[in-house]
Amino acid sequence: MEIPNILKYTFLLHFIACMIFGFLFFLSPEFYVDATGWPFLDPAAGRIMGSEFLGFGVAALLGYRAATWEEVKIIVLADIVWGIFGTISMVWMMLVHTTIPALAGWFNVLLIGVFTLLFLYSYYAATR
Repeated sequence: MEIPNILKYTFLLHFIACMIFGFLFFLSPEFYVDATGWPFLDPAAGRIMGSEFLGFGVAALLGYRAATWEEVKIIVLADIVWGIFGTISMVWMMLVHTTIPALAGWFNVLLIGVFTLLFLYSYYAATR
């Protein structure tokens, strides 16, 4: 089965976003904290998160280059699971920690949520 075009574009956009945030967090989590006014700084956790973004970015690039649904199904499922929990955890953080800057926090919720919806839609488009 072929990969739907929307999934190809989703993989490409996901690769770009993951590379930007991955290198940002991996190389300088302090920069993100300073630039957004984020109230927490843990450089080790930030770099681990950057590594995770870079890993998902590489997976997205491999998905973009793949030719069949069978080659990318596990990547899509992993992105859906991560996206659901990522969205829930960011909303939770925004509601519990009122010191998080609204623009940065809700932007993260929106970004993760949009990618989750795109991967969900792509999953159902590929499996029907």
